[in-house]
Parts: sequence; C-alpha cells; structure tokens
Amino acid sequence: MIQELPLDISDHIAVAVSGGADSMCLTLLLHEWCLAQNKKLSALTVDHTLRAGSKKEGQRVKIWLGKRGIHHEILTWSHGEITSNIQDQARRARYALMTKWCKENNISQLFLAHHADDQAENFFIRLQRGSGLYGLSGIKPSEKREGVSLLRPFLKTYKNQIIATLQEMQQEWIEDPSNQNEDFLRIKMRQLLATHSEELPQDRVLLAMKNLTRSKEAIEYYVNQAWHKLAQESQHQIKIPLKELYELPEEVTYRILTKALMQISQKNYGPRLNSLESLFIHFKEGNTQGKTLHDCIINIQDNMLAFSPEK
Repeated sequence: MIQELPLDISDHIAVAVSGGADSMCLTLLLHEWCLAQNKKLSALTVDHTLRAGSKKEGQRVKIWLGKRGIHHEILTWSHGEITSNIQDQARRARYALMTKWCKENNISQLFLAHHADDQAENFFIRLQRGSGLYGLSGIKPSEKREGVSLLRPFLKTYKNQIIATLQEMQQEWIEDPSNQNEDFLRIKMRQLLATHSEELPQDRVLLAMKNLTRSKEAIEYYVNQAWHKLAQESQHQIKIPLKELYELPEEVTYRILTKALMQISQKNYGPRLNSLESLFIHFKEGNTQGKTLHDCIINIQDNMLAFSPEK
C-alpha cells in the first residue's frame, strides 16, 4: 500500500500518528518496513488540547503502539483561547511541534498519512476559495519544512484500502469527533463527495490534479529561470528590477513575488493571491510609497523592487 519510498531513507525516521485510521495504518506499515530494513521509527502524536478527551486518546495510541514495540511521543500544544481559524492554527502548531522534535532528535524525515481522499477534498476546498493553479494541483508528495523532509506515501491510496488493511491487522483506530462537525468546510466537502460520488468520481478528480501539477511544474521551470536571471540576493534583502518584472506573465510575476516574500520572512507558506495582486498593482501604477506584507517591507530602490525583513 505504501508507494515506493525514496532511496535515501535515514536510519531513524518519524511518523505523525493521530490515532485515526490513516495514520495508524501508515505507522504500522512503516514499523514493519523499519524492522525489515533495520531502521528505527518514532511515532509522534500532537495533543492540541482543544477538546475534552484528547489526552486520553493520545494515551490510548501510546498503549496500542507500545504493544507493538513502537516508540511513541506525545507533544502538547500550549495556547490561549482560540476563537477563529481553529483548524488552520492547529495545523501550523502541529507541524511546528513535530518538526521541532525531529530537529532536536536529529531526524530529517517525517512521514504523514495524507491520502487520495484528502487530495480530492482539498481540490474542492481550494476551488471554493477561488484558488489558482498552484492551490488546485494538490498536496505535494514531499516538501521541506524547517529543515525536515515531509514525506506522504499514501497520496495514491484510498481510505477504504486503509480501513481494509487495518482490519486485516486487527488494529483499532480512533474516529475524530470533529469529522462530524459540519461547521468545518472540509467536512462539508467530504459529504459533498460522498453524496455525489457518481457525478464527481475521485479518480477523475485526481487525474485533473495530476494534469494541473504538470502545468504547475512547467510554470515553475520559467519562474526559476526568471529568478536566477533577475533576483539580486544579499543576506537581508532581495532586489528585482521593476522593468523586467513588469514584462513577465502575471503568473510568473506572482510566483517570483511569493518566492521573495517567503525567503525574506523565512515562512514556509506564501501570502494570499489577492494580497499579491494588490501589491503588484500598487507599484505598477507608479506608486512609490513602501508597503508591508508577509512580515516584509517592500519598497522601490533605484528602479528595483526591494524586499527586507519588517523587524
């Protein structure tokens, strides 16, 4: 079930395990693989402390994995009251806690259990938000965050395959109560796909995402070419000639702006498209007043767009 693993898997890897079917299945399969390859596995559960029972669920996962001889750590998110963007804030905190633990323990690879159903849900979530090509092309099979490689070997595996595998292994799992909360957009999209499975077959959605990914890779090729030609990088600043920037196709321009903002802010995500459009239009219309975006200061210096840290 696990798609072909990279050749350079390190001797000690980590896996994120919430206790749900997908992460439990990935953890057990990786454990079998590690035993066969004489490698070490650590499983990480993040307790977001957002609902009653989360601590007990983490302990239940620890017992299950302990019976199979799998090293398990529970990482707790300490926070104040959260009233908005709960899922997004929890996701960012989860990645931050796990990558921090990995770095502290000299682990360079963290496995995540995103699967094919997640891909289809993400497509419609981002479609509903008006995302462009980059958003609609789906979850990446691998990426780097805070110096840790995130690997997703289940992206071509469906949830029903995961459930069947766990049943064969006679392994229980935890059903997250939030999966029934219709206030969350993801749950609405999940129900939409289930209700209209004939009109919106997941395999066709995934095929569309595959085609979009191919187009995205073509754009990235030209973005990288333009970046190497135009970007002037120093330790705390990036400058890009305005005349050449304005001559590029808009999509390439927005990707270059995103790259500069992410590099200067040292964030692993970019600003929203509407913010980029406002920034681009502001300077293209001849305004010389500086702007701030994504923890960066952007202004004009000698006919060049200069990006510097805000703090």
